[in-house]
Amino acid sequence: MKSSKIADFLFAPWVFCLRIIFAAYLKSMRVREVNPLFPPLVYCEKQTAIYLFGHAKNLFLIPYSRQPRFRFLTAKNFRHRLLQNIAGIADLNKLPYSVPEFVPLQIRDALAQGLSIGIPADGPYGPAGKLKTWILHLAQQTGVPVIALQVVIARSSRIPWRWDKLEIAWPLTLITLSAASFAIDAEIDHALIKKIEHALGPC
Repeated sequence: MKSSKIADFLFAPWVFCLRIIFAAYLKSMRVREVNPLFPPLVYCEKQTAIYLFGHAKNLFLIPYSRQPRFRFLTAKNFRHRLLQNIAGIADLNKLPYSVPEFVPLQIRDALAQGLSIGIPADGPYGPAGKLKTWILHLAQQTGVPVIALQVVIARSSRIPWRWDKLEIAWPLTLITLSAASFAIDAEIDHALIKKIEHALGPC
């Protein structure tokens, strides 16, 4: 813990500079919302939900997760904490985990408190574009809807050596956001999984 605090202190000036650059980069994007009924651009504080998105697209949903009753699932290690600080994710909006097996329990507790959760549908380790079915079972048990967020980037590059091929939008490009809501109150079958994966769009 002490070494972690020292590292945070040493990296603080760099994090501050990179955060400004990253914020300017995000500001340069032109965002078009196809379906304004759901977040990310219009957040409904009264609705508790599980928000799904492709792991490769998570950079572009960060600005829209900064709401009092929203939690962004995050890994509890130095590398992720550093990246989250650069991205400007406030501690209030983090749901940190260290043991993956406990994640469903943490999410269930958060949902019970009326908090909404943002989680990569295919993360944190892939395979890319494949929905984790335990998320649907959790939604079914808690009675909250699943909202699939699709991010389409007009001009971008990919990082080929990452499992998710993280997508990096070019500055000033157009990003189209759309959302679809699913009430998981019936059997979780192959057809439902494919329907949600289709709503999430290409990974």
